[in-house]
Formats: sequence, structure tokens, C-alpha cells
Amino acid sequence: MEKFIGDAVMAIFGAPVAHEDDPIRAVDAAVAMLEAVRARSKDAPSPLQLRIGINTGLVVSGTVGDGTQAGVMGDAVNVAARLQQGAGSDEIVVAESVWRRIRHRFEGSPIGALDVKGRDQPVPAYRIGGARTAAPRLQAPFVGRGEELALLDLLWSSAVKGNAHVVSVVGEPGVGKSRLLAELSVRPDALDIRVTCGGERAFGPFLDLFERILGGMPEDLPELKRRAASLGVDEETSVVLAALLGLAGAPPAVRMADEQQKRQVFASVWQFLLGAPGGRPAFIVLDDIHWADRSSLDLLGFLLERLGGSSLMLVLAYRPGFDQVERTALRASHTAVRLEPLTPEQSVALARGYLGVLDLPTDLERIVADRAEGNPFFVEELLQALLELGSLAVVDGKAVLARIEVDVPDTVQGTILARVDRLDAGARNVLQHAAVIGRNFSTDLLEAVVGSGDVRSRLDSLVRAQLLVEQEPGRWTFKHALIQEVTYDTLLLRQRRELHRNVAEVLEARVGDDPAYLEMLAEHYGRADVPEKARRYALAAGDLAAERMGFVEAKDRYETALRLWGEGDEEGRLGLLHKLGWTRIMAADLSGARTALIEAEAGFRVIGDHQRAARSLATQGRLLWMLGEGERGAEVLERAIELLEPLGATPELVQSFVWASTLFMLQGETGRSIELAE
Repeated sequence: MEKFIGDAVMAIFGAPVAHEDDPIRAVDAAVAMLEAVRARSKDAPSPLQLRIGINTGLVVSGTVGDGTQAGVMGDAVNVAARLQQGAGSDEIVVAESVWRRIRHRFEGSPIGALDVKGRDQPVPAYRIGGARTAAPRLQAPFVGRGEELALLDLLWSSAVKGNAHVVSVVGEPGVGKSRLLAELSVRPDALDIRVTCGGERAFGPFLDLFERILGGMPEDLPELKRRAASLGVDEETSVVLAALLGLAGAPPAVRMADEQQKRQVFASVWQFLLGAPGGRPAFIVLDDIHWADRSSLDLLGFLLERLGGSSLMLVLAYRPGFDQVERTALRASHTAVRLEPLTPEQSVALARGYLGVLDLPTDLERIVADRAEGNPFFVEELLQALLELGSLAVVDGKAVLARIEVDVPDTVQGTILARVDRLDAGARNVLQHAAVIGRNFSTDLLEAVVGSGDVRSRLDSLVRAQLLVEQEPGRWTFKHALIQEVTYDTLLLRQRRELHRNVAEVLEARVGDDPAYLEMLAEHYGRADVPEKARRYALAAGDLAAERMGFVEAKDRYETALRLWGEGDEEGRLGLLHKLGWTRIMAADLSGARTALIEAEAGFRVIGDHQRAARSLATQGRLLWMLGEGERGAEVLERAIELLEPLGATPELVQSFVWASTLFMLQGETGRSIELAE
């Protein structure tokens, strides 16, 4: 606030600290002032009225008063005063130089030129209206992918006839993988399920797939049996599958899974996918498979090795450099579709279709061909950015480029960032909250996290701005993964921690300890840097992942919990170490498993818990066997048995007998093996 004299106020933006969006800040402040004065004086006999003028330009600036404030003088100040005098009651009038900087954010209309004392030429001025809503835009045309679409259509026709196919659709971000798959039409009677992958939970993409096939996630084993039976899936398959889904009532023998039982569950997944379509051809898409968790990739590898003899087309979409699929899917039934950048001519054709015009100005053709680098998503973002800047318009069916000296970002990320930066504060705030929640989110969760404001109208405006997509009523997703990534990156680390904590607390209040949300709560509290709750939910999420045989994810969660453990509850920490040792074994981190199990055994001995010390010792015996040290493994297992036998017929003793019997059998000591088995 530079001056406040009588009923006159003079505010300055950009001194002593300048910001690139100072004109926007000034107009935002002016609009807020009008709203505040209207609200506060609406019941007064004579409501207060404001007249506001805004200008931008070079000024002479210096400190005034006690040196803590800045004062300015110069021609720009005189022009601002004249604009204020030219404003009507409750109007905001801005100079042309301001209008050019804010017209993408506000409605406005020219009011002609105003005479200013001391100036030879009148000053063009504009009256500001309300905030501008991003104009809706048409779907970009499908350009340059005809051959790829024809190939997919041919493979689908083959799948309908009973031939299984795996198809990899590979391309850089924004090159059109999802759009290509959206263009492929399948038979109305086919099972058509498309899942976008994420790495938040063990087997996440497959859990989503099962939920879609079953028409909802069962709450327990009996419900799973009923739903699966309606699809023609046998009861035995349902019982084994329940462990993967983490359902109540899953048999304990399955829930205490080792590698062999893990493959049994994987085989049940395969049987389920064979039986669930009920004789219909199945079209299944796993999009963004490069984001999937490691356990899902293990299961996918298992399934790919057994593909055949079914009317199934499995499409895997991912970015280059993700070679896990290629290593597994090198087979006759695997087809790779690699999407290359569009040619300059195709990029221009896409731009023409996007704008709905027959021709583009030569300069715009050059910008599209040179800057977009053949990336369809970049073409769309670049054109939308130019439209929002007011540098490009479509008038009477023709594209008009107002000026070419615009700062066009060199990357698609830069273009997205520029568009996010141009959002009004409310819409940007909603978008940033959504980016913290995740790629997909619901209206009610977002409203609870944001806490105030008209979230629904902001969401609608973000859809019109082509940043979000409404999947179904109340469910939203970012239009592209890059939009979420770039939006999330606009947040400072402190802001990220605060927002993750807010999301976690809202989720916790809504869902409590619901197993479906444990991994989300662990992730958000971990990123919020709330150690106690992050540890608690990481441990619970690790237990859930281990029950589902997502051992890599369980190991990661347990390691997080151990890192956050702190002081106290030594018994709990030792129990965690044993769990960590076991999941490291199953995740093939044998060296790390040995370290954890040795520490767990020693710790249990110190606190006098001999049963659990012997359990950790027995697990070390199995580990030594896996490391090729059979004799040492046998010795360790027999020591564990000696410690456990005085304690009675415990599960730990039974497990030790089984492992020792198997080990001696493999070493050729049949007699000892039979003795232990009996």
C-alpha cells in the first residue's frame, strides 16, 4: 500500500520485489476489493462504490517513511490515475499494456482511448468483466496412425477366432498410445476392460481388473465364490484367489505363502482369466504398465508364459526403455507396435483438425512442425497455450495468428507448466490438491481435502481446460500422466508435506483401517513426514502385501517401517525384523535377509523369547539351503528343532520339521528325511 489519503488508495505491485504475474495480481486484488465492498455495504442506506484504474510501466522507485515501504513516481502513475477517473461506479479500467498480460484470465471490452494530461496521444483502455472460463475445445483428429490401428484390428479379429495375442504398444509420453487404443472398437458382446496401472499397492492393476470383471470387490470369501460362480469360475479357483485379494476367510495355508504356493495362486489367476469371460472374446488393456508394482510384473510374466488357446487379446502400453515385457513375451503370439513421432505434415494436419480450419498461417505451420517434434499431445498443448495467451484465434473458420513473438516452451512439460501457471488461483489450488491425491480421485475426497470453495465448478473449468477428464459422475482423472507429474512438481517440498498430511488425515477419518486404503495411508503419511503414523501404516501395508504375496512391496514397506521405528517396543521391532527377513528371502534379497534374521534371533534371545528366536533361526536354516550351504542349513534347522521341541507342537516346530525333512531328502539322506517327516 503506497498511499492511503482520504478516500483514495494507491497500491503498487512489483516494487520492491517484482513478479512475472504482477498485472494478474493487481487485477485479482481489484476484483476482490469490489466483491468485499459490495458484501460489506449491501445493507447500508447508500452502498459504497469503487472506481479502480490499473496501469503498468517504468517508474522511479525508492523507500519512503521509515524505509520499510516503497514509493513510486512517474508517467505510469499519472496514467493509472487518469484510468481511475475514467472508470464508472464499481468498474475496473486497465491500460492496453495491462490488458495484453491478463486477457487470458479475464473478460474485458474496449472503452476507447482516454486523454491524459501531458501526453500527446490518448491511452487505449479496457473495462474488466469477470474471470474468463477456458473455452471448450474439440477432440483432436486421429492422424498418422492408420497402419497401427489396422494391425490392432487384424489381431483382434484373430483373437475373436480363438487365437490369443499379446500386443505391446510402445511410445514416448504423449505420442498417442492411449488414443490409439481408444480408437479400436471391439464387439459389443466382448469382455472389454481397460486398466490404467499404478504402483501404489501390490498387484494394484490386477486388483482393479478383478473388481471390474466381478462387478465390484467382494468383502469376503463367500461373496467371491458367489460372484465367481456366476461367471462360471470353479470354487477351488475362488478359494485360492481369495489370498491375492486379501479377503477374510482365505485358508491359512494359502495366506502363509511361499514361492510354490505363490505360483499356485498365480495359476488360479490364470484359470480365473480363462473362465471369467464365459466363452466371450476378451480384450484387456493394461495402460502405463511401466508404472506397475513389481509384484504385478511378476504375475504378468507368469501369465505371459502360459498364454494360448483362448480368445484373448492382452494389450500392454508403456514407454520405451521398459524391457521387462520384451524379455518375457518373445514368442510368436507377441506383436510390438512402436509409435514413432508424426511427420511435420501429419503434425500440421492434426493442428488444422484440432482448430477446425482448412489452412494454417505459415508462421503457425512452422511453429507446429518445428516445436512439437511430432508429439500429438504437444501439438494440442501448444495450440491451447497460444489460444489462452490470445496469440491465436479462430475467426470465421480461419486461424489467425496475432503475433509470433511469443515465448513458446520447448518441451511438452514446459507447455503444461505454462498452462498450469496461467490458471486462476482457485483452479490451480484444486489441481495441485488433486495431483497430491493421485492420478484418479473422487469429488468427495477432493472436497474434503481442499476444505473450502466451489470445488465442482473448478473441476468443470479444469475439464474445459483439457487438464482433467470426468470418467463417471464423481470420478475424475488427469487427462495425461504428464499433467499430474508437472502439477505435482510445481509444489514446494513444504507444500507437498502439508498436502500429503491433509490427504492422509482425511482418508484416515473416512476409512479407518480399511485394508483397501492401508497402502495409500502409508504412502501419504510417509511423504508427509509423520513418522509414527507412517510407521504404523507402513507395517500394516507390509502385512497386507505379504498376505497377497506381494513380497517386493512388503519388503519395501517393512524397510520403511524399520527406518521410522525410533525408540521403544523392542519386541515389535524384532518381530518386524523377522518379517523383513522372510520377505527379503521371497524377494531374492538373500544377503539382506540374512542380516535381518541374525539380528532378530539375537534380539529375541536377549528378551527371553526362545520360541521366536528359534523361528528366526529356522528361517536362517532355510536361507542357508537356498544359498547352497546345505550342510550348514541342516545343522541350523536341527538346532532350531532342539530349541522348539520342549515348547510343544507349535507351528514353528512343524515348519522346521518340514524344511529339515525336505533339505535332507535333497541331500540324499532319505532315512533322516523320513524320520523328520514322521
